[in-house]
Amino acid sequence: MIGGGLAMLAFGLGTAPLMLVVGIASSMIPKNWKHQLTVALAVVVMLFGLVFNQPRCDARRLVGDVCHRQDRDDRWRLDRIGRRLHDGG
Repeated sequence: MIGGGLAMLAFGLGTAPLMLVVGIASSMIPKNWKHQLTVALAVVVMLFGLVFNQPRCDARRLVGDVCHRQDRDDRWRLDRIGRRLHDGG
């Protein structure tokens, strides 16, 4: 329980300076730009959502492929080690 609290404290201490900088920077943006900037950023977020929801960006499949390759490489190494042991060195 204490470990989780310390992790949350560390996250907060690491995030607070960035939030302060963003807050100060946003107060410097001219008021007539704020609406246009908000709309533009919303469009960017939606585009990211569309791009990353495509089937080719499926993280589970990517990790599965990497794991499959790793298993294949491990089997190859173990087979090679087994042959060396069987052949006497």
